[in-house]
Amino acid sequence: MVDRDNGKKRRGKMISSFFVSLLFFFSVFLMGPGEIFFGNVSELDFLFGEFFVPMLLICLGGTIVLTVILMLLPGLIHMICKALLFGLSFAGYFQVMFLNRSLDILGQNPDGYHPAASKLVINTLIWCAFAAVFVMLAVMKKDIAEKVILAGSVFLFVIQFVGFISLPISAPEKAFVRSSEGYRLSGVDEFTVSSRNNIIVIILDYYSNQYLDEMLAVYPDGADCLHDFTYYSNADSTYYGTFPSVVHMLTGVGYDPTIDIIDWGNRAWNDENTVDFYSALHTEGEYEVNVFTHPTDIIELGNGCEILLDKIDNVTDDYSGLSVDTRGVVKCLARMSLYRFSPELLKPGFFTGVSEYSSLVDYEDDRIRYENFDFYDKLVSDGLTVKNDSSNMFSFIHLIGTHDYSTAADGTYKADSDRTETARGCMAVMEEYIRRLQEVGVYDDATIIITADHGGNDKGDMQPIEFIKRPGETHDVSPVNPAPVSHDDLLATIADSAGLDYEEYGSGRSIFDIAPDEVRERSFMVRVYDPDYPKAKDREGNISSENVYYEYRYTGDRLWLINAVDAGPSNIIPIHQAYF
Repeated sequence: MVDRDNGKKRRGKMISSFFVSLLFFFSVFLMGPGEIFFGNVSELDFLFGEFFVPMLLICLGGTIVLTVILMLLPGLIHMICKALLFGLSFAGYFQVMFLNRSLDILGQNPDGYHPAASKLVINTLIWCAFAAVFVMLAVMKKDIAEKVILAGSVFLFVIQFVGFISLPISAPEKAFVRSSEGYRLSGVDEFTVSSRNNIIVIILDYYSNQYLDEMLAVYPDGADCLHDFTYYSNADSTYYGTFPSVVHMLTGVGYDPTIDIIDWGNRAWNDENTVDFYSALHTEGEYEVNVFTHPTDIIELGNGCEILLDKIDNVTDDYSGLSVDTRGVVKCLARMSLYRFSPELLKPGFFTGVSEYSSLVDYEDDRIRYENFDFYDKLVSDGLTVKNDSSNMFSFIHLIGTHDYSTAADGTYKADSDRTETARGCMAVMEEYIRRLQEVGVYDDATIIITADHGGNDKGDMQPIEFIKRPGETHDVSPVNPAPVSHDDLLATIADSAGLDYEEYGSGRSIFDIAPDEVRERSFMVRVYDPDYPKAKDREGNISSENVYYEYRYTGDRLWLINAVDAGPSNIIPIHQAYF
């Protein structure tokens, strides 16, 4: 009879140990990654099948190992550890369901995650309270604790399991099948220039003129490589965010937040002025046009790269050579899930930057080098190739800039870099690129624009950097031009540089025609959350952390923009469909 009772207790101990272990591993390694993946399918290039089996094995293997460990622990220690594990799993579930408000899952904030001190303290107390309650119950009321832990673990597991199996039901086909048809952007000619005329636009993502000032304070010679360039110190990006800035820069078409994103992308790329601009650039200017950016959704916006045909030349339908870093996908999703699941105190350590998931799926032979250090390494190892044919070349090269702090001051990789060092590293990359242009003999005659798609969304860092070198332009020190220029002017400036009738293209003017003392009204639009307006959903139907655009109008320089922000938006535009 005693043996039977002991056997029953061991079975009960094993079952509760199994389910509390399963709850933790399922929450972190299956439910979390599943919700992150299906909730952000548009921004993630990998497929469900490329992480599900490894994650399932981690979940099962971890559950078995942890169950065995718990079973080997004696009496009270066993109960305390089991209660603590359940308390942490319960707190994690509560964190995900109720406390993760406006959490940046996709690592869009280059500064990482830094919770306010008050939020950190309150959140830590909540977690400690959950853990303490169940540990105290285990110490004082062992039998009741055993039942509560088992019932609670089974209940939370079943709820999440039902949610997990429902995730794929409404998911788009692209979550499971990677199309081998259609078109994509090729990176074959990213390091190729023409022996004739070159117009090169380099985008350093998230690089504001404030970051430049901060960098120069630490590295006074940090931008000396741009001494032949004119520095336009009063540039306006029109929009905050790679979306919609890059499409606006390439088409000249203003963003319309009142319509679906795919519809605006279709409108922008098929706009009459857009079509005429690229037609003239190809025919009258005799330019080959290449755009190098990642991911491509940021410019085709769900329309597929076929919308770029007849405008962008590095569009290809060759899907051979695809490489998926499965181990990287699993590691990245696990970090993203732990970041989502963990308390505020631990979130900064699990924060996953945009570059960590954006390069997990790529093409071995013609991948686009988007990360600063990757672009730099390729330059150092292989240099630039000159194409000796009859075409001029317009290249639009989009690098991650200061969007991700992973670049050392010398341009190489550094995992623990900061904004100022990364900003200096970007200039090291530019220095190497300029040196290679000089090496192949095309630098002097090239038009080179080095700018950012946007700066930050704090009032002091909203203006992007903008350096421009025209053919034959040389200086000992880069001159500063305070002309009120804008990304509205990019297409007209490119057309001007290509010798076209530039007044026809874009919504602005050629930058070269804008006087330094000109009074010109410009606007800057930043997406925010305003509780007075309805919540917005993204393309997957998730509630977005932003629901309106605040538009600020100003007629002066950076200080005028700061004053405009302090005075409040001149216009508030509700977002019909959020990109992020």
